[in-house]
Formats: sequence, structure tokens, C-alpha cells
Amino acid sequence: MADFLITILDASNYVLILMLVALGLAIIFGLMNVINMAHGEFMMLGAYTVLTVQNLGGGYWLGLLAAPVVVGGIGLLVEELVIKRIYHRFLDTILATWGLSLLFKQGIVLLFGPGSFSVGSPIDVSIDILGTPYPAFRLFIMAVAVLTVGFTFWLFFRTRFGLAARGVIANRDMSSCLGIDTRRLDRLTFAYGSALAGLAGAVMAPMISLDPQMGLGYLVPAFLAILVGGLGSIAGPLAGAAAVGATDNLTATFFSPVWSQLVVFVTAIIVIRLLPRGLIARPERRIEEGAGLLVLAVLVALPFAVEEWLIAEIAIYFAYALFAGSLAFVWGHCGLLSLGQAVFFGTGAYAMSFVTLGMVAGAEGIVSTWVGFAAAIAVPALLANLIGRFLFLAGGLQGAFFGIVTLAIAFIVERLAINWDYAGGLNGLMNVPPINTGLNGGGAEVYDALPVYYVNLAVLAAGVLVLTLLIRSRFGLVLKAIRGHETRTRSFGYDTARHKVSAFTIGAGVAGLAGALFVTQFGFVSPPLIGFGLSAEVLIWVAVGGRGKLLAACLGAILVRTAEAQFSSMLGDYWLVVLGAVFVVVVMYLPHGLVGEILHRLERAVSRR
Repeated sequence: MADFLITILDASNYVLILMLVALGLAIIFGLMNVINMAHGEFMMLGAYTVLTVQNLGGGYWLGLLAAPVVVGGIGLLVEELVIKRIYHRFLDTILATWGLSLLFKQGIVLLFGPGSFSVGSPIDVSIDILGTPYPAFRLFIMAVAVLTVGFTFWLFFRTRFGLAARGVIANRDMSSCLGIDTRRLDRLTFAYGSALAGLAGAVMAPMISLDPQMGLGYLVPAFLAILVGGLGSIAGPLAGAAAVGATDNLTATFFSPVWSQLVVFVTAIIVIRLLPRGLIARPERRIEEGAGLLVLAVLVALPFAVEEWLIAEIAIYFAYALFAGSLAFVWGHCGLLSLGQAVFFGTGAYAMSFVTLGMVAGAEGIVSTWVGFAAAIAVPALLANLIGRFLFLAGGLQGAFFGIVTLAIAFIVERLAINWDYAGGLNGLMNVPPINTGLNGGGAEVYDALPVYYVNLAVLAAGVLVLTLLIRSRFGLVLKAIRGHETRTRSFGYDTARHKVSAFTIGAGVAGLAGALFVTQFGFVSPPLIGFGLSAEVLIWVAVGGRGKLLAACLGAILVRTAEAQFSSMLGDYWLVVLGAVFVVVVMYLPHGLVGEILHRLERAVSRR
């Protein structure tokens, strides 16, 4: 548990520093259309300012205060002497700032020499967090980053300067006609962006080695963060920094720095290819994505505030949440009301159990968790593909008839499982092993509450991200059209039957993955996991949360399961009465669901601004 806690805190530390660097870079580019290739060197100048002040006897704290002022002043001078003369020559700004980066680095070499330096930490104590000591200075760095990001939001969204700046970003010529002094804004913006980089270098100075090349290690991730997050708002680079920073740090921790760079670049390329305007592209999307990031941050921090038994309980809810997301994808985004979605959840759980217990005929020696996960996705997906081909390609089944048929399939598969002695019959299979990191067993078993919690959360986040990218792709647009009017979509030349088969198959694969997560933690699988009872439950979770949004559906599962744990013992048999009443009320008066309605109202409010 201590190792996981330190890993999460270190990742958060890196993400917040990357946010500072990316935020300054994004502000300069968004307002001035200038790509500052010397931004990493401004960070370096901040660190060397702290070193200089310390060498002069001023101490770290004075250096920390001086760094953003000094670097901001240098940025002001650079803007006046260089940048303002090439504003309308985009490529020349890249070349000019690249030249400045070389100048700054060589200047440091001439003044300080080519060697590396270190700055002593001003806070040498550690603070116990859940019994784990953690350097207090790293917590200070995180606090400074959070406060600076909050101040930047206040500056740009609650002041006249911010209003003018956002006006210039939207339309520079119109803002100038309205009397806004765009030159003054340009100077102040470049200085502020530079000061942010200087502050980032100053707070990191005691934690890293100072040398003339130190800025490059942050410049490239900062650019990737901007491309991944998008430049439509200040929130875009922050979201990109969170994604890039967390991926980089966690991959380097669990694998190697070489792998981390490869994974970051490949992930960034995929996101940029699928979402060329970034993760946060439109105002209405910002609400759902912002809410998703907020929920993710809360869930990451939650284990530090609750007891261990509750951590294990919530980890199971993550499997249910992914299961709900699979139904929301099929039902909310393609219009396929599957009343037998648990068939795929249970099939995935059985597939994982068969593999890890060595029960696959002819392959008893293969007990790999990774093979189990692959089987848990592939087997339900193949089953759904066969069912979909039979229902959609042969007869074109639609609407309520599709729901009735999937309901019948759930009953049939549950009866087959009950009477299948090899799979344990009604008693099911017990002693299913937890996740094992070895290629074929023999590795470390993930069974402690905290590691299981974060593994399940990571799989849930990855699953929701993949489904979100599909929804926002061309494929997802066709699914939306099919949900709205299938006949009209078919008349435009789209093979609606094959698209529905594909959507049904993907939803089944995700449900199977959720089932595999569930069984590795629960250690037990039985026929009720595959029948109509669980299918009805997930239907309630999705309806209560909101079928139109993956985040709402996932939160619906967590909320309903949490409420059941809290109130079922109090209300006894009346709990199902209450749940049924809530379900009916939500269907009648809240078609977007409880969580979905909140997100829907926020999106409408933002779109009207």
C-alpha cells in the first residue's frame, strides 16, 4: 500500500508541474499565435535564478519569489525586442524562439559552466500520509501548482484583463476595433506565460539536477499536452497535461522510462488522429470531460480518506460501472435496448475463471491472467457477434423485439450454466485466483485492497475512454444516426445492420472485461451472474444515472450500489420497493437520468453563454 501511495503522489506531483509549464505555453499560443520554442529555457532560467539567489546568500524562499519576476521580465524584454516584430509570420516565430533557446542555453554555459548543479531542499521533513512518510517539500510543490492554476483561472475568467484576453483569442481584429489595447495584452500575456515557466523551474529546482539541457525534458511533454488537450480553452492543456503526465510517470514507474516515452507518443498520436481538436473541443463537451476528470481525481484520492474494507467494496463497484458503461454504449448511443447484457458480463467472468483455473481443455497449463482477460473480451464479443448477425443481418430485428429476444437469450444461457456440471452447475466455480502479474502465473498476485482498487479504476477509465473515442468517431456518428432514424440512415448508403452488429459486439467485449475484473476480486462465479436478474439491475443503474452519457451511466451504477449497501439493511425487503419507485420516477420525469440531467443542464447553460 505504501508503494502505491507514493507512486500516486509522485505522479500527481509531475502532472501538476507539467500543468504549469503547459499552461504558460498554451496562453502564449492561444492569445498571440506564437509557438515559443524557448519555453523550456524560461523554466531553466527560473531554476538558475534560485541557484543564483542562493549563491548570493539569499536563500531558497527569496529565490522562489524572485524567479517568476525575473523570468517574466526577461519574457517582457523578449516580446518587445523580438516577438512583436514577427507576429504575423507564424513560422518565423518558431525559428526565432528556437534561436533564443540556443542563446539562453549557451549563455548559461558561459555564466555557470556546462556542469550540473543542485539546490538544497528548504524543507527536509516528511509528513505521514496514512502511515506512509512523504517529503513535505513535494506536497508544497503540489500546493503551489494548484494555487497557481486556480489564480490563472481567476485571472482569465473573473477579471477585466481576462475578459479582454478571451476576446482577443476569439477575434483579435474585432477586439481591437472595440478599443482593447491588444499590444498591451500581448506584452503582459507573454510575460505571464514566461513567469509561469520560471515558477515551475523554481519550485522544481531542489528536486532535479540543474543543467543547460533541463528545459527540453519538459518542453516536449508540454507540447504533447497542448495537442492532446486542445487549445479551445485553458482547461484543454490542463486535461492534456493530466493525461500525458500520468501516462508518462506511471509507465516509467511500472515499466521503464524508455517504454514511457513510447507509450506517451503513441497515445498522443492516436488521440490527435481521432480528436484533432483535442480532448476538450467544444463548450458542451467541456462539461462532461471536466466532470469526468473531477470524478477521476476524487476517486484517485478517495482511498486516503476511507477505511480499507470500503476501498475493496468500491473496487467491485468499478467493475459494475464498466458493465453499466457497456450497456450505455449499446442502448444510449445505438438505440439497442439489451435486456440480456449480463450474458456477456457472466460469460467474461466464466472465461477468466476457466483460463486461470486451468480448465480450458487442451490448454490446462495456461493459467495466465493476461490470457484470461483476452478470453474474457473475445468470447463474449464472439457470442454477441453471432447473435447480432442472426438478429440484424438475417431478419433486421428492431426495437422492443430485440429486447425481448435478448431477454429470452439471458434465460436460456442461465439455464445452460445451471445444468453445466463442468462449470460447477448451480454452485458455480470457486477459488478463482486474483490478478497475477506473471506471463503465465508465478508473478505477484494483486489481492490487497489498494492495488486492486487502482487496477480496477485504471481499467474503468481506459474502457470509458475507448468507448468515448468510438462515440466521437465517424463510427459513433453513424450509430447516433441509426438511433435517431435507421431507415433514413440506410437510405444514405450506410450498412446499418453491420454497424449495429459491431456496436453490439463492442458492448459485449467491454461487459466481458467487467466480468473478468469482478471475478478476479470476488473469487467466485455462478449462473446468476449470467441471467436476467443482473441484466435488470444494470438496466436500472443506467436509467438512473443516464443512458445518454457514459459518465452518467457509470456513476449511476456506483450510486445505486452504494445506496443499496447503505439502505438495504435498514429497509430490508422495502429496499426493492424504494428502488423500483425511484426507477419509475426517473423514467417518467428525468429521461436523461439523475446524473445525466445535471450534466445536460450544465451543458445548456454553457452553450447559451
